[in-house]
Amino acid sequence: MEIDRYGFEVLDEDQCRELLQSVSVGRVALTSGALPVIVPVVFVMFGNDILFESSSDLPLDAAARGSVACFEADEGDSLRHGGWSVLATGQLELLRGTPAFGAPLFNAPTFAAGFCDTGFAGSLVRMRPEMISGRRPVDVSTIVHLVPTTVQM
Repeated sequence: MEIDRYGFEVLDEDQCRELLQSVSVGRVALTSGALPVIVPVVFVMFGNDILFESSSDLPLDAAARGSVACFEADEGDSLRHGGWSVLATGQLELLRGTPAFGAPLFNAPTFAAGFCDTGFAGSLVRMRPEMISGRRPVDVSTIVHLVPTTVQM
């Protein structure tokens, strides 16, 4: 097990993909007018690809241009200061003719309840991660020193 200098376990790619399969909400980081924008998305892992539906112009435009974006998903446990975070970077692709392609995905049990209640409302975007990394805290005592105990004004 590799531990970084802050006491977090460094996750390998297989661990990262397994963790991504356990959640259905993530965030896509893009740029708009040279400014960073983070958009929440409901997603599913399809093989090694991250698929998400979007009816928002920003991710659709980025996907149509083949932009590179960053994706993040996590799960936290505030009581135990536990959890994990996974980051993926890759090119976005707008999947053409996606209703036929996407239909089987909408029955997948990993999708959040209600995600597709209204049918195919948006367009399907795929990210093929070129880089993927993740971290999770190993022990609360290794990260407590990072949080200030008092704030002076």
